[in-house]
Amino acid sequence: KSKLFRTNVLLVPLGDDFRYSDSSEWDQQYQNYQKLFDYMNSHPELHVKAQFGTLSDYFEALRTVTSLDESKGPSFFPVLSGDFFTYADRDDHYWSGYFTSRPFYKRIARVMESQLRSAEILYSLAIVQAQRNQKLSAFPSAEHYKLLTEARRNLGLFQHHDAITGTAKDWVVVDYGTRLYHSLMNLKKVIVDSAHLLILKNKDMYSYNPSTPFFSMDEVQKAQDALPQKTVIKVTGHPRPIAVFNPFEQERLSVVFLCTLVLQKLR
Repeated sequence: KSKLFRTNVLLVPLGDDFRYSDSSEWDQQYQNYQKLFDYMNSHPELHVKAQFGTLSDYFEALRTVTSLDESKGPSFFPVLSGDFFTYADRDDHYWSGYFTSRPFYKRIARVMESQLRSAEILYSLAIVQAQRNQKLSAFPSAEHYKLLTEARRNLGLFQHHDAITGTAKDWVVVDYGTRLYHSLMNLKKVIVDSAHLLILKNKDMYSYNPSTPFFSMDEVQKAQDALPQKTVIKVTGHPRPIAVFNPFEQERLSVVFLCTLVLQKLR
């Protein structure tokens, strides 16, 4: 390992995935490594001085050995910049598959990010309306705020380098998908309830009933590993209102497709 460094000061990272899961392992790691350090340090013929340290300790030792002063001219060490991809940790083992692996879960994350933004905007507008009108006090602002917070955390959790990349174990991916799915359903609930309050012309008629949603969303997904299905609009003699929401901060022109299913009963 020393051949990879320009000086005799080496940085050896300690740790690995799925380690330090309980306090006893912390003690065992520390005690065992300390025994190794004591042995190496007590044998001068090994030409090794090993100790625990932080990044600050490493760079301080580096400055001491090289008599390095960054303020007085160019650095003794080369500077590497640019794109580090595609990364290979050995031979031809290139880390590129995770850009496209598990596209189903990558899509859920993108959809959830979009739904989260829409839910936050509509919820914020609904809160303003609810604070202005006592008749709207039934709006579950505290409950929906918790759902938004949970959705943010689950979406942030999925940005882990073994989640969004698709390199996690199968049972972990299922857990990620379940979290995203539940938060996605909760975001739809926040969107529906917030839009209900905002669309209602006569605010005095507002009532909150979670068992009867004001309207349906355009997609339905039955499970975390199921493909989403478009909501079918049944055509009857009564008009059906359609609400289209623009989550962007500027006006936009967009084509909206409405597909209806017409069934004809044959005699």
